[in-house]
Amino acid sequence: MVVAEPFRRLGFAKQLLDWLHAEAIRLGWASLTLSYPLGHACTPAMTRLTDSQQGWRRLPGLRLVHLDFGILVGA
Repeated sequence: MVVAEPFRRLGFAKQLLDWLHAEAIRLGWASLTLSYPLGHACTPAMTRLTDSQQGWRRLPGLRLVHLDFGILVGA
């Protein structure tokens, strides 16, 4: 997911992640895994958007974040 420079800091990335989350649940997916590069311009924003308070958990090694829908919907 990339938001072009003129449209950054307007909440579009969060809206895209929220939509992806809702669609994944609607489609019956059990989980969703994202990866993004460390040390890139997008890294701080993606780190904020995929924090543990939003239901994501970090895995060691590459920056991989995983959202388990069962935790969020009480399954």
